[in-house]
Amino acid sequence: VVAAEAAQHFHATESFQACPIKSEPGSGLHFHVHLEDNEKHNLFWRDENGRYSPSLLHSIAGVLSQLRDSLPAYAPNPESYARFT
Repeated sequence: VVAAEAAQHFHATESFQACPIKSEPGSGLHFHVHLEDNEKHNLFWRDENGRYSPSLLHSIAGVLSQLRDSLPAYAPNPESYARFT
């Protein structure tokens, strides 16, 4: 309701689609994750040689392994799914 009222105020329309106007750039939901152990050490790191931590690689593998089953949450409508294909 708030988004619709704000859009009306500016003579616009609101949309929560990833790219509602084909000729304009879309927006993308993304996450930043910081994970620490009990001693406050960052578990997701990249060293000066470009190597990633085992915890970070394991986490990425877990996300990728669940991507197919999670796609309905990431792309709930045909327009958002089309951006993946």
